Amino acid sequence: MIHKLLLYMIAISYTITPFVQEDIALIDRYHKHILLTPISPDVENKLRWLATNEHILGTFNLTGASMTDKELRNILMHPSKRPSANERFVHAYKDALTVIRTDWTAAQKPLKVSHVGALGLIAHPWKARDIMRTIREIEPDIKHLLSYIASQKDHPIILAGVLYGQLMRTELGLVSQGTIPRLLTLLILAKYGYDCRGMLALEPRWAQATENHQKALESITHYGNLTLWLEHFTKTARTSFETLYTRMQTHTDVLMKDAPASAWLLNSREERILQQLDNPAVKITNRDIQREFHISQVTASRDLRHLTALGLLYAHGKGRSVYYTKA
Repeated sequence: MIHKLLLYMIAISYTITPFVQEDIALIDRYHKHILLTPISPDVENKLRWLATNEHILGTFNLTGASMTDKELRNILMHPSKRPSANERFVHAYKDALTVIRTDWTAAQKPLKVSHVGALGLIAHPWKARDIMRTIREIEPDIKHLLSYIASQKDHPIILAGVLYGQLMRTELGLVSQGTIPRLLTLLILAKYGYDCRGMLALEPRWAQATENHQKALESITHYGNLTLWLEHFTKTARTSFETLYTRMQTHTDVLMKDAPASAWLLNSREERILQQLDNPAVKITNRDIQREFHISQVTASRDLRHLTALGLLYAHGKGRSVYYTKA
């Protein structure tokens, strides 16, 4: 099957080869098993937390920098009042992942240029001017690309691969060091239910073989089509689905290795906070927690920060207006 479309400046052309078809068939098999495998809410939360770590660590390493699992966990679990550049990156990227999961999981709304800009500003607030300028400059390309993605009936994995490959060729990929294209790839997967409830991470496979990843991206320009790139993309996606499925079968060993058990110990207040939020319509603030449990602002902040770091709560807003809902 051959697809071809000439955009404003980007030509989208690719062939769905037998290799891609085989990968997609295996992905769908793993996807079905993952969604039908019964796991406890506790295990699902831990797998989602592990995937969040891998999203951040993988994309951070793909920018050419380096960070260890331990360093990342320390940043997430113990936020600094005066964060370094790396710490700002971690927390901003985590905020962007939260927006994707809360706003785009099974979303029926179309993806627009304004959404691209909003996500870029969340992930890179310190680059706001450059990102918005770049989006304005290539807006026709982005509009046509998003229109193409919305109009196609191809598999969501194919659509995500096309979006990522094409955006990485634009100035937006360069300005954001690839983070915005990667976030939009995750958004497409979440929109079509292929992020496996937030437990799937693609970035580790790409970060483990950065040279192959880069060569596959370069093949788009070299050959004028996305065929080889999509073969690379679906192959690494298949490996990611397989890894998640294996984790779900042997979750105890994996979780104890990657996420120390002590990090998941909740005090009685934290458990009661989660119970209060069982109703999805309920939201709480730091002040609510202070009044409910007769504790200081500092203690309430520590509890809320811990629950948020574990992915059990979502923080909405900034500063004094921030409120929390259950994940």
